[in-house]
Amino acid sequence: MAEKLKLPTMQAQSNVDLSGLAVGEGSLAATLDRVYDNATDFGQALNSLAEQLSNNSGIVVKRAVFMLVERLIMTTPVDTGRCMAGWQVSVDSESDCAPPPGDYPNVNISKFFGLPYAKEIYNIENNVEYVLPLENGHSKQAPSGFIANGLASFADYFEKCAAELGFEATP
Repeated sequence: MAEKLKLPTMQAQSNVDLSGLAVGEGSLAATLDRVYDNATDFGQALNSLAEQLSNNSGIVVKRAVFMLVERLIMTTPVDTGRCMAGWQVSVDSESDCAPPPGDYPNVNISKFFGLPYAKEIYNIENNVEYVLPLENGHSKQAPSGFIANGLASFADYFEKCAAELGFEATP
């Protein structure tokens, strides 16, 4: 059985205290760098920040997840397009689905527009059996770490979405 790639899930509960956000050293990106010891801490930190955004938290998280998925799709090395088409987002559950072998010349990102707001978890997955070798640099089309680089950008996406809704880190 092929390995499944599971990106950090965002749990609604968090013990991570990020109440001291500030510009510069205390910016969102810097804060996430400090707490990104593992995928669980990463997800918990993001949810802690989302909770601080009160009623707009669902919008911020959903938009940031969409931006991350778009980045993952656009940076996935392409031969047949199958791995690029394999990215999926589900709400509160996992999926075992992967596109069948074949050519996928176009990937329609708009399929993610209709996602409901997650009550607890967004699962970002790619179940194509060779996604991990691609992440490890098996393709000459992309350097190793295209997924890790996308995750590293997620803090920026989150901060951008929050700023668009009027949230600013306190100085």
